[in-house]
Amino acid sequence: MRTDKITYGSYCNLLPSAYLCQALCNLFKEKYPKIFSLFGDNILPFKMVDLNSAAIPALLIYPTSTKIFSEAWEMKGSLNFDFIYPGGAMVRARSTEIASVIAEAVIYLILKNDNIFDFLKFGVPNNLGQPTWGKFPGLVELGENVTGDFSDQNSLTNGQDSVLMRLRVSYKIDTVQWWEYIQEVLGNNVFDPCQFLYPYIDDYILNVRLISSLPNGENDI
Repeated sequence: MRTDKITYGSYCNLLPSAYLCQALCNLFKEKYPKIFSLFGDNILPFKMVDLNSAAIPALLIYPTSTKIFSEAWEMKGSLNFDFIYPGGAMVRARSTEIASVIAEAVIYLILKNDNIFDFLKFGVPNNLGQPTWGKFPGLVELGENVTGDFSDQNSLTNGQDSVLMRLRVSYKIDTVQWWEYIQEVLGNNVFDPCQFLYPYIDDYILNVRLISSLPNGENDI
């Protein structure tokens, strides 16, 4: 099937919603390894419905709704954070406690943390203390509204079933700033993000000839 051949390289993943999901997955693994050690490498920026036993526990982050405000060029929507656990282990090991601890860690330690928001939006400050481009510039709001669904944890679950705990997280993006980042930093075409325009130049040598206003005054630098 053609869908079996789909890879990240075969289409654009630089559009806002998909890229935000990737940025959050990378953030969780890099900055909070202890909180998310339970999931290992199974933190994925898309919905997967056929997870096998080796891929559980897993965390799936994917968009669920999007609304565009054309006059303001803002994108507003929500993401699902699906925390999936093996059913038997959850039944035997305090399912509601595990789910609530992880959910509140995500809400209060990450989504409600201004430092994390600044890191995603502005990145690490430069030597002058000024903000730079973060992992996701253009981010206006993340997690202003969060709802949790613990229905699986509070129901009778068979040992062979997987258990789902879901957070629905709101977000808002300034797409003008996002497209600026796509072109000015990543070097991609804003009209077709799959098209790479020019390589990013880290440093270069510049020769400047200074001509003095004094008679016979000319210096090369």
